[in-house]
Amino acid sequence: MNDELGCPIGAIWQEYELLQNKSRKISKLDSYAWAVEDQLDRVLSLATGPASAKVEPLAKSLKDLRLNRIKKHSRRRRLLQRFAAPVLPDVTENTLVGRIQLERAALAFRSTNGSDWQILVSIAYGADYGSIASRKGISVSALKSRVSRSRQQLAELAM
Repeated sequence: MNDELGCPIGAIWQEYELLQNKSRKISKLDSYAWAVEDQLDRVLSLATGPASAKVEPLAKSLKDLRLNRIKKHSRRRRLLQRFAAPVLPDVTENTLVGRIQLERAALAFRSTNGSDWQILVSIAYGADYGSIASRKGISVSALKSRVSRSRQQLAELAM
């Protein structure tokens, strides 16, 4: 039994078997792997599809398809390399942790008013409540209340 390509159906299945063997040997996904996959699809469509699709000789059709797919995927890879966002190769885990901590500190700063932030920074550097209260012109108990509210607000942000 021959098809319109002039080759028996058995020859199509032999070609399919050869392509399956090539496919089994592929260890990485690249343009060649995509080309072999497209060739397998083409052979299956020739064997099972409508007769109108069977116009080119099988060997030439598969070779052209493979070359086309290799070129297509090579062009895509080059475009991705050219236009993809650059990857920062020198970024370490410590750098990323530092950036995250800096972003959290910026969020904390934006969420408190400037006066409360200055109070918290002063306490963090070891200033006593009495000196901070006299500088701000408020009582020590009022200062402690402000510090408590600010800390609570920051704790909620951290969750």
